[in-house]
Amino acid sequence: MPCIFLLLLLEIAVARAGSAGGPYILWINLSTTTPENADQAIKSFVNSNAESCWPDGALLYMNKRPKGITNQLVKNALISRKIVDQRRLRTILGKSFDEVPSFDGVIVYTDSPQPRLLSIGLKNPVKRDNL
Repeated sequence: MPCIFLLLLLEIAVARAGSAGGPYILWINLSTTTPENADQAIKSFVNSNAESCWPDGALLYMNKRPKGITNQLVKNALISRKIVDQRRLRTILGKSFDEVPSFDGVIVYTDSPQPRLLSIGLKNPVKRDNL
């Protein structure tokens, strides 16, 4: 899972190449069975310094998210691939939130119909990786 996560992160981070700070990534867990397992795996990976994969200055938001980013919007944008919802999601990601000037993208875990990671960046298409 770390390699897939890193690839998703790097693909999203391309939009920030050369800028100070970031990438700023939003993590959303849509697991219907054991959501804490996926969250714990990500926390362990980010905090482990394994292979020094987590870039300096990167910030992963796991517990807070902008008000307009709902589970339904994420499902519509990434799972159903509705273009209007992808635009709406990118618009919200592009606005400042908390101490983040804007998010570079979102990574989503879902286990329905099978475990997979999905991502979308401000300028990147939806990417899906089965686990």
